[in-house]
Amino acid sequence: MNNLFDGYLVVDWSANSRPKTGKDSIWWCHLSCSQQRHAKIEICNPSTRLEAFHQIRSILYNYKISRRRILLGMDFSYGYPQGFAGRLLPDDAQPWKAVWRYFHEHIADNAANKNNRFDVATALNRRLTRNKAPFWGCPVSWQSPYLSMRRPAEALRQDFKEFRMAEQKCSAQSVWKLLYAGSVGSQVLTGLPYLYQLITDNILSEVSRVWPFETGLRALDCEILQDVIVLHAEVYPSLIEVKASPGEIKDRLQVQALAHHFATLDETGGLNELFAGLQTLTNTERGIVEQEEGWILGM
Repeated sequence: MNNLFDGYLVVDWSANSRPKTGKDSIWWCHLSCSQQRHAKIEICNPSTRLEAFHQIRSILYNYKISRRRILLGMDFSYGYPQGFAGRLLPDDAQPWKAVWRYFHEHIADNAANKNNRFDVATALNRRLTRNKAPFWGCPVSWQSPYLSMRRPAEALRQDFKEFRMAEQKCSAQSVWKLLYAGSVGSQVLTGLPYLYQLITDNILSEVSRVWPFETGLRALDCEILQDVIVLHAEVYPSLIEVKASPGEIKDRLQVQALAHHFATLDETGGLNELFAGLQTLTNTERGIVEQEEGWILGM
């Protein structure tokens, strides 16, 4: 059986507002295979998002040059719960991509990791609901009538669903939560702009596809991916259990374990079926996933 991919790049993202390495920072693991399937592993811990972006893009460029295919997985939500895109940008034919483009246009993130994500969240709450929802969680200095430190009351959150269908199936937290332990909302706000840059890049745009938005929820094979060099997919490293010894960084272990997991599944013919998602999803639910919410690979 032919492998779907020649390389696997798993990224643990971070929304830190200052350069940072070590625990709770950006980690990525790149596992590349030769024609003889000999694996080469590279693990990196860039201190800023911009540095990570340039490193990731360079890796993708190399795959484009060599005409080899890579799976790129990043660990934040690629979509929002059903209804958000329609409220934000009504009538757009590609809801998921419209949201990516919106954040690319509105999130400012400089070389020192300083960003305006709380400003953007505040403006969105004011525009969409005129209250402190759906986005919440911020430092005390950012509190306002349109952004709160704590989760807003249920009455204020009724306009938007709390979770995507994917998050309802696992322990991932809500995309609206921007701060505090386990939060992923700020990673989404700071991550989607860089993903948008990758999929619209002059070198990469024609050979990149985003699963499941541009492929559908279905098993993939080499024929379906024949013109694809880069396949983007949302991942969740916590799906793979790792145990960190004293002094080890769990984030580092997780990206390495997940890259190995995908490579092993690909080698044994089990990776292609993961792209079909849950078979129990109804046709209506599958449409929502494919057009707006996205899914987590391997869940």
